Amino acid sequence: MRQYTAGNSASWSFPIPTNSARSPARSNNTPSTISTTTLDQFTHHATRNGAHVHFAADGDEAKRIILSIAKNAGCTRCIKSKTMVSEEINLAHALEAAGMDVVETDLGEFIVQISHDRPSHLVAPIVHKDRASIAKLFSEYFGTPYDEDAKAMTMQARKYLRDKFRRSISE
Repeated sequence: MRQYTAGNSASWSFPIPTNSARSPARSNNTPSTISTTTLDQFTHHATRNGAHVHFAADGDEAKRIILSIAKNAGCTRCIKSKTMVSEEINLAHALEAAGMDVVETDLGEFIVQISHDRPSHLVAPIVHKDRASIAKLFSEYFGTPYDEDAKAMTMQARKYLRDKFRRSISE
């Protein structure tokens, strides 16, 4: 972790042994920078407030834990927010392979999902796509006439996603 303050920089590194049962899940190419003390504090406060905290040694174990929780809860749909961790471990693909309906809440991530693409940037996941390609994608995905109007496309996705969100509450 690097902190920049008034032109000065300081570095801290908090390695967690990869063989630790308490290591947080991470991809093969992403080093951990979370301190054990921070994890202990989070675990303490979360469990005190009724949460159950899971630790995974790697992305595969994290997916197994998540799929087990979903299966035990009888989930059929996952309304998923944008996270780099889920992207790094290919969580959406694992959920879909397990038969779940995965719905991204972020419009850019939703476009990435339905185009079977990868996000190109954390904040702007579809910065590599132009309006025409998105209009073509929406026309094919929704079975509607081609329309490059950004507001119309946004409203089309909003209507579709809101319906998915509403149905997930009642199902």
